[in-house]
Amino acid sequence: MSLIRIVTVIAVAATGLLAPNFAIATIAYNITDLGDAASFTSLNDAGQMAGISNDAVLYSNGSLLPLGTLGGSFSTGLGINNSGDVAGYSALNGAPGSHAFLYSGGSMHDLGTLGGAITSKGYDVNDSGDVTGDSNGHVFLYSGGSMHDLGTLGGAEGHGNAINDNGQIAGSSTITGDTADHAFLYSGGSMHDLGTVGGNNSEGYDLNNSGQVVGYSLTASDVQHAFLYSGGMMHDLGTLGGTSSAADGINDSGQVVGQSAIPGSGAQHAFLYTNGLMVDLNSLIDPSSGWVLQDGRAINNAGQILADARIGGDIHSVLLTPVPEPSSFALVSMALAGILALASRRLRIRLKA
Repeated sequence: MSLIRIVTVIAVAATGLLAPNFAIATIAYNITDLGDAASFTSLNDAGQMAGISNDAVLYSNGSLLPLGTLGGSFSTGLGINNSGDVAGYSALNGAPGSHAFLYSGGSMHDLGTLGGAITSKGYDVNDSGDVTGDSNGHVFLYSGGSMHDLGTLGGAEGHGNAINDNGQIAGSSTITGDTADHAFLYSGGSMHDLGTVGGNNSEGYDLNNSGQVVGYSLTASDVQHAFLYSGGMMHDLGTLGGTSSAADGINDSGQVVGQSAIPGSGAQHAFLYTNGLMVDLNSLIDPSSGWVLQDGRAINNAGQILADARIGGDIHSVLLTPVPEPSSFALVSMALAGILALASRRLRIRLKA
């Protein structure tokens, strides 16, 4: 076989390997240990996190910033936006109950309550500084300096768990004539019941800027499964082989994180759902690290994941950061380039002879 023909065959073979469906090398994650002094619940695109360590805290650039309280004995940070503003709730000085707060500009601001209620809780804040949560059993939207009552799905109680940059809200509410909770999407001035995947209950925990909602729902067999609400339908995401699962976070690419029982022991493992497949996050980290990832709490648009993890019997918050590996496309391309360069050199030598 001539050298030119050999090169042609190699090129054709390599081109076949580079087809769109060719498998790409698995993405791995670096783990940053955030310690066990604080528990974190939310993550923004800059890698900042909100949580609690005695009181509400903000984690930023490797430092833990205590946010204080509204004068009472405790506070809890629950949601964070891309400016580092934090939503949560705090006890008051000498008064019963707690009030929702927004920490912004270095200060904690009391958002008040709905209609004389003594308690409100802020669960999330978007990039406009709008906050959602609950007060007096109703979902609220704090916007423009005022707390607005969004009501419920007809039942006695509702919770606004997440808000996106379009002002859409995901959460859960009891429904008319029933004590069952249903996930909802508040959009266009109305609260929409998202239903279930066959059971009686569901709850929406997070949403992205496309209005996709994630959470959990009971199935027809009364088992809890993670769901993704997208395209007007609630999709059952299944499990990692165990009996139950729940989705906690979603980014604008539609990647979902949460927790699922695994076969055998029934232990909970953190998962990443992407491209229609639920993957155990423990399979994407160094198996010799000693970490067992138990719950994916949040995922940002850079693909970083906030998770709860066990090591040496202790539970820590950890941040997983993707480590891009050379894809098979790149590896084959580099190999092909080397082969072609060598073949070309040999061909020039032969032609000169």
